[in-house]
Amino acid sequence: MTRDEQPPPAEGDALVGARPRSELKKVCAELEALPPGETRQARLAQGFLAACRWALGVETTGPVTGGPLETDFAMPYLTAESDAAAVRLESLSPGSAAHDYVEGVHVALTWLCGQSEERP
Repeated sequence: MTRDEQPPPAEGDALVGARPRSELKKVCAELEALPPGETRQARLAQGFLAACRWALGVETTGPVTGGPLETDFAMPYLTAESDAAAVRLESLSPGSAAHDYVEGVHVALTWLCGQSEERP
């Protein structure tokens, strides 16, 4: 389903970036149910989950910068964290655990900001 095909958020379902809070909570529950692991896919999922938990306010510090999410209108913070993840990726070795985690964070934040439909 593309973004244009998605139903609008239910009344009272606040947006987190460009996504309904309920959708984000569902994604978090799916990722939390995955078995832990050290595979590339597991590390991507861990990064994606960390970014989503921060965006929901479950975690108080950004997964890359350590910065706070200080407002209900989170888009500027989400895009800043996404930009920081993109820059950080350039300094990490592809295939390393840190690279996979930060890539998961970046994928999550671009998804949250409505710049991508990609999810792990």
